[in-house]
Amino acid sequence: MVLSLYTLGSRSFGMGLAVVLLVGTAVFGHQGQWAYTRHKDYITHRETDELSIQGHYINTTPLPKTDTSPRLGVSCLNGKFDAIVVYTGVLIDDEFGASPRVWTQIDHEKPRSDRAQPDLMAGSKTLKFSGSNNRLAGMKVLFAERYSVKVESYGKRVVEVEFDIPSDSSNIQKYCGVKPTQVNE
Repeated sequence: MVLSLYTLGSRSFGMGLAVVLLVGTAVFGHQGQWAYTRHKDYITHRETDELSIQGHYINTTPLPKTDTSPRLGVSCLNGKFDAIVVYTGVLIDDEFGASPRVWTQIDHEKPRSDRAQPDLMAGSKTLKFSGSNNRLAGMKVLFAERYSVKVESYGKRVVEVEFDIPSDSSNIQKYCGVKPTQVNE
């Protein structure tokens, strides 16, 4: 009787472990595709193309202030690269003298950092790195394998996210006019 209960428990454990491994592979080990969205601003009559991928949190569990999973967006305007946008889903405190700091890392390069204030957007959950040669997130991100972003405030980590960049860059080339050969020029 005890042996059969033990065997049943180990089968359940084995099945649970298999499900966890499969889900973990599907969520974290799979390079997805860029999702495309077209945005139209009816006030300015500007249309932008956005390509985005889902990311995941690193070294932290989503906090109570989290309302979504992290997302990396590439904003393109009139067929040209405009900005890298990181939707953290976590409130980044920039009030009362806080000077949040952003650390980014592309693949295995040395991490780079700068003050977050110029890059924080309304709502303080989003970072926007404008320009193709931005030192924290320029066009080089588009053709990397992995991109990591960490935000600190008062010396403590607020959020850390990571994105596996899809190897298929055809939509980046189509909507942003950027080719891999332009990145290192």
